[in-house]
Amino acid sequence: MLKACTAYVEELAAWVQDQPPKRRGQDTNAVAFLAVREDVEAAIAAGFPLTTIWRHLHETRRLGFRYDTFLKYVRKHVRRAPAQSVAASPPSSAPVSSPVPLPEPRRTDTTVPGFSFTAAADPKELF
Repeated sequence: MLKACTAYVEELAAWVQDQPPKRRGQDTNAVAFLAVREDVEAAIAAGFPLTTIWRHLHETRRLGFRYDTFLKYVRKHVRRAPAQSVAASPPSSAPVSSPVPLPEPRRTDTTVPGFSFTAAADPKELF
């Protein structure tokens, strides 16, 4: 039984060596962002702009990806975090009143009140 396991391990090792090297990409970027996530949240709470935060992290080599990728991770892991925690909370039995008033029904009349346009000039209105 031990010999069968050793043969498989050798076969697996040969297969791994034959595989092309894995590209450095999204996985590495996500891990790098998650490592600095708390710092990013603290800087946002302190009022720093996202461009300043990214530039500092990039220049200090804590992040090695572009600004648009940084924004994607901020939207995914920082901005949506409170909304996900609210959705995960159990619903309460009491009805919640909406502080936001309901929108007014849409107007079907297409005229603009107080404005009328005539293509022909009225001489009385010109003087």
